[in-house]
Amino acid sequence: MVLARTKRARIGLLLSLAVAIALGGTASAMPIDTIGGTDALTSYTASSGILSFGATPGTVTTAPSAPFLIGADINFEGDLSTDPAGDVRDAVFVGTGSGTDITIVSGATVLLALELDYIEVVSAVPAGGGIIQMGSFAESQIGNPSAVSRLTVSGGSMNAFFGGVGTEAVLEILMSSLDPAMTKKLRNGGYLLSDFTNGLAGASTTWNLTLLHMPEPSTAVLLGCALLGLTAVARRSR
Repeated sequence: MVLARTKRARIGLLLSLAVAIALGGTASAMPIDTIGGTDALTSYTASSGILSFGATPGTVTTAPSAPFLIGADINFEGDLSTDPAGDVRDAVFVGTGSGTDITIVSGATVLLALELDYIEVVSAVPAGGGIIQMGSFAESQIGNPSAVSRLTVSGGSMNAFFGGVGTEAVLEILMSSLDPAMTKKLRNGGYLLSDFTNGLAGASTTWNLTLLHMPEPSTAVLLGCALLGLTAVARRSR
């Protein structure tokens, strides 16, 4: 009986060590990565409620862990879901339901595709001729039930680099314009009109996207070796 208890204790110790090593490796192998871009021009169609910058896409300018994205085009399309009723800060955009809503494209190759669950307008101020902020790319937004945007990776040739299909992401879009009409609306009422068109057409746009990376291959190998070792120890103890 003493021998049996000793074997069980040894197996328990090995299991604890293996899980600690594997989890430690996973935690260090899943950094937050921020992708930034600029120079998009927004377009809004009041009849359909579609806000996009596909005709003049943005350009990836920063991608610390994924430099192969720099220079690629960013396309975006969202559908107005919540009527702002005179206060643009009440506006919420969702996916269009017609396929991928956000793509990062190099030539004819889609490097990364994402589905838009929703993105909220969080501020509208007259500074700089008029700035509207949608969503937020703060790391604290990921996995937060109160996040002001939520997206998921849905495809693209490099989707595995960003955690694979289903990985959660957040988005921030800043729209600014020197359009006098937009500036006037913001200053007079503090908000845009409910049709969301005033000053948005042709507004320059910057954006930031925050993603989780997938675990490094070495982490999966480590976990697999640990499980194989545990199986071998368990068999010997029988």
